[in-house]
Amino acid sequence: MQGSETPMSEELWKFDFSRVPEFDRVVEARFHDVHITDRKDVETWEAKVRELLAQFGYDLILLINLGELRVHPRAGSTFGAVRSRVLADYAHISFRYGGDAWTRASINTSYALHGADSNLFATRDEALEAIREYLASLPARPLST
Repeated sequence: MQGSETPMSEELWKFDFSRVPEFDRVVEARFHDVHITDRKDVETWEAKVRELLAQFGYDLILLINLGELRVHPRAGSTFGAVRSRVLADYAHISFRYGGDAWTRASINTSYALHGADSNLFATRDEALEAIREYLASLPARPLST
């Protein structure tokens, strides 16, 4: 690559989805160098996230690290609608931590417009504590024999 050329943004993106050992239904999503700037980026993000979440099933509790996910204002509205649909398809509930101001604003706006809870926390520990509290608030499941 020449010095002035830059790779397509998706070429740098990395996604890491894994179960959180403490919980059986919690999947943590980490994004690395993901910059969503337009509709094409949103479509690429959606396809990749759906592919990864399908490996874990449905009715998940998602723990999402927003640290290296950047949603630029130009893509915010489209991203919000897509994010809401993906969560409705795969997640029972989601909890987020980290993130820059634009991404957090996009998620809060999406919550207001589309109803997908924002559940934003400053740190992973705060988000994990919120998950513990949420799980403790659920009615106990009867034991099957």
